[in-house]
Amino acid sequence: GVFQKVNRAAKDQGGDSECFAERNDGSCVCIGPNDWISKYASDGSHHVLSCDSIMNSMSMAVPSWLSSDKSSKRAGFLWANLLCEKSSTGGEGGWKKEVDKLDEILKALVDRVPYHIPILLVFQRNYKRALALTQQRKAALNPKATCSWTSAQEEEWKELLEQSRQCEAIWIGSACPSASS
Repeated sequence: GVFQKVNRAAKDQGGDSECFAERNDGSCVCIGPNDWISKYASDGSHHVLSCDSIMNSMSMAVPSWLSSDKSSKRAGFLWANLLCEKSSTGGEGGWKKEVDKLDEILKALVDRVPYHIPILLVFQRNYKRALALTQQRKAALNPKATCSWTSAQEEEWKELLEQSRQCEAIWIGSACPSASS
């Protein structure tokens, strides 16, 4: 998994073998869809929680793992992949529910998580659809393929690829210790 690779790389470069979570006296927690978990977080995580979309009640585990008063219950590192997909929410109207859920999670993060804990939120649109079309395009452009790839599909693929490349990142918290501490 990703965490074991990071730990191995740190050790190979002369660093210690502890992961970020261990140095912060907390568990390493991954929350996301099963396919993402098996690809990125299956090894080296102390806690793995399956959550297929932001609408799943398990998404509220994000602020819970970061705000616990007990260090044994608080994550030292939390990596979550909370999907917001129009196709899984009933079309355009479903976005409103997802935005409301995201607002609920952000409010909980701001209200409950100590200010000194850095939180990075990254939003990436249409990744799954862009990935699926990329795989379909690759197969269709193979000289042995029996299916074709249309100019309309090419335009849709380019648009989705561009959308998924344009991410937004938001930092919450991350207060630096003062020079006198």
